Amino acid sequence: MTPAFNEVIHSPYRLRICALLQPVTELEFGVVKEVLGITDANLSKNLRVLSDAGYIQIRKETSPNRQDRRRLTWIKLT
Repeated sequence: MTPAFNEVIHSPYRLRICALLQPVTELEFGVVKEVLGITDANLSKNLRVLSDAGYIQIRKETSPNRQDRRRLTWIKLT
């Protein structure tokens, strides 16, 4: 079997996202954004593509440590 190029996973940012997630259970959106040095919009778009393809799961959770009760976004590989 010949390895095939997969446009979903082989995009530079999406490949880096998967590499960041591989050794951990999950990471928070802000951590991934900071490590990659990209905008919220760019990260969100790439996460959506990975999620739609079934490579990652995204969950939102209210942060008990924040006064404004904003939700945190957690990402993990499937």
